[in-house]
Amino acid sequence: MSLDAFDYKEPACPLCSGKEFYDYDPAAQQGSIPVPQIIAKIDDALNREEYGEAKRILYYWLEEAKQLRDLRGQLAIYSELMGLHRKNGEKDEALAAVENGLRIIDALGVGHLVSTATVYINAATVYKTFDRAANAIPLYEKAEKIYKENLNENDPLFGALYNNWGLALADLDRTEEALASFEKALAIMTVSPDRAPEAAITCLNMADLFFGDDDKADELIQRAYALLREPTLAHDSYYAFVCKKCAPAFRAHGYFLMAKEFEEKAEKIYAGA
Repeated sequence: MSLDAFDYKEPACPLCSGKEFYDYDPAAQQGSIPVPQIIAKIDDALNREEYGEAKRILYYWLEEAKQLRDLRGQLAIYSELMGLHRKNGEKDEALAAVENGLRIIDALGVGHLVSTATVYINAATVYKTFDRAANAIPLYEKAEKIYKENLNENDPLFGALYNNWGLALADLDRTEEALASFEKALAIMTVSPDRAPEAAITCLNMADLFFGDDDKADELIQRAYALLREPTLAHDSYYAFVCKKCAPAFRAHGYFLMAKEFEEKAEKIYAGA
């Protein structure tokens, strides 16, 4: 009499079923890390500019994801690490996170998902930051294709995409294309007052294209200033982060009092005032 594996193999796990119940694969995923909760903690730490704490959290959960063989979890962590190392100017670490993230996307076959488009944008922004803007463009194109297939045309994710894409085009001296990309971002970011901080960032990016054209640059600076003073905006840690990010741009264009105003707003928020 022949025996089936069902007759003699011990179950690997009482919660498994079917083939996996009796043919336990030690290389298979063993669990998942809590990505939404991790991202929430990271966002809070980054808004407060607590980069060391953000790094500690991310690398802890990266090791957990590896132990669990959780590729999706690893991809989420690598995406966050791209942004963190970029902010810290850590070129080698940022590029390593990009390489690992793109490798996992291919391994999982998830190049069509909206969440993957976000990874492409993060990776492209790393390339742009470290003088590889030409490498960034194909990733922005992939992200745009995914978004167009899955999102409403006024989704704020398009705004973030076109803003970052415009920066890369500007680095490549493709000024007209950069301006067109920023204008698309601004159209999306001005749909709702809630998007005013992102619209302000885009205005300041556009102003950089008009150094030497004082009238046009001034118009954009004044518009950014008004957007950041939108009375309905919540003065939370994200708003403080945007204020700190925008202050140097105001200063670069000679608007020192505006820069000081937003730096002070940020400090008050961080101090809990």
